Amino acid sequence: MVTLTDLKEALKALNTPSDVTNPTEMTTIMREVLEEHTPILSPDDIPIVTPKAARYHGNPVMSRGAAGEWDDLRVDNPWVIYDTESRNYKMWYSGQAFADPAPRRQRIGYATSPDGITWTKDAGNPIFDDPDWLSTATPMVIKRGEGANPYKMIYEATSGPTDPRLGALRAAESANGLNWTILGTITPTSLIGPWDPRSFWRDRDGVYHVTATYPRSVFRTTRLSTFRHLQTSDFSSLPWTLDEKEISLGYELYGDCERRVDDMHLTPFGRYLLGFFSPFIDYDIHSLEMVAGFSWDRLQWIGNSIYPSEEIAIGSNTFSYHEACYVAGPSVYGADYRVYYFQEYNPATGTVSLDINMAYLMLGRKRAYPVLEETPIALGATTVLGDCTEIPLENVDSLALKIEATYAAGATADPGIEVHLRACDTGRAGDYDSEDLTNFFVALNAGNTVRKTEYLNVNANFLRVLVENLDGGQAITDVTVVAVVG
Repeated sequence: MVTLTDLKEALKALNTPSDVTNPTEMTTIMREVLEEHTPILSPDDIPIVTPKAARYHGNPVMSRGAAGEWDDLRVDNPWVIYDTESRNYKMWYSGQAFADPAPRRQRIGYATSPDGITWTKDAGNPIFDDPDWLSTATPMVIKRGEGANPYKMIYEATSGPTDPRLGALRAAESANGLNWTILGTITPTSLIGPWDPRSFWRDRDGVYHVTATYPRSVFRTTRLSTFRHLQTSDFSSLPWTLDEKEISLGYELYGDCERRVDDMHLTPFGRYLLGFFSPFIDYDIHSLEMVAGFSWDRLQWIGNSIYPSEEIAIGSNTFSYHEACYVAGPSVYGADYRVYYFQEYNPATGTVSLDINMAYLMLGRKRAYPVLEETPIALGATTVLGDCTEIPLENVDSLALKIEATYAAGATADPGIEVHLRACDTGRAGDYDSEDLTNFFVALNAGNTVRKTEYLNVNANFLRVLVENLDGGQAITDVTVVAVVG
């Protein structure tokens, strides 16, 4: 806890009395002292129910293009925003063609979605390709409300055909998010090299920030990642100011182990930064981890969001989950927090996917999200586990399931619905129990829509839901099950 003495001592450290009476300077000093004496984030600082992300059962939400298209090899580096004006989700992403004569050449595509799940790729894709560089990738986009070009983008440009050792971070702006005007390079001309960005945000004071790893010469040769920070108050003033400070992440997050932090995505969440990153585990397998802190250089590891290490044997694939992007948007269940991420290996099927996935993020004291949406459930039929989005329960104190369904006018079975809950310790699709952990029923109301909330006390790491139509003569329509965790 910061005491009044701490603040007095900090103010005494200033050189002149005039500085002490300057309100701006005093506020800055007090903020620095508060942060310096609050190095560890408490549960009250971070309103997180659990760092676990509930993977959408219908993944991937963005797939590679068909054979012969510009993105038929892979789609990755997703960057998603929710546009409050058009009320839809917008995604910029990197795409790569299988038959491109220039290895590792990527370009930038664009897609939109009304719900963040069903995406439509733009007919003009790829929408952006910097002509001065071989590869244009890793788009990061912010939309500001004012000005002729409210869309601001930072992207990674590289020139190496097989190993991008030469590169820079570049800026562009747009009126519509589709047609871009290149402004130039934000990184110093003396540091042309393998920049690898994933963080771009604008703070409350209007300052733009970018963090990136540089150089990548440490790639696969060390446990640490070197992070650099650039900032500017004027987006078009180039180059941006490069912070002299460098930070290396690895030991302070994990201790002495074979992990290196990569693909750090930071974004403001209240008064601190919330982020996701991918550590290398034995250099090959990525997990997806959560981090938070008061500034880009003071970060604290919160926990693992997804469990590749428990699902995939070491050495079975090149990568798992990485290049995550966190986004918030509205929903009928309240604020909807999501994370979009590139998955090179699909543990559910054991196949390489090279696609983009989505997961619901459990942020806040109480979160609600749909886990099952079925229309219809045939007479006497039961949904399958694969129809349900998982419910992660680590650090969760309460769980409620809200079910809504419409009975046919001719339905006669009472109760008409049985809800089955199946438990799992690992989250692996094949590890769920074959028998119910618990179950409950929904009473018949023929010809009407029924709603029921069931409060549950369960001790399991993961749950999935099965819904059974007990009526042998009528289908049940518009079935939705919403999980509320707290």
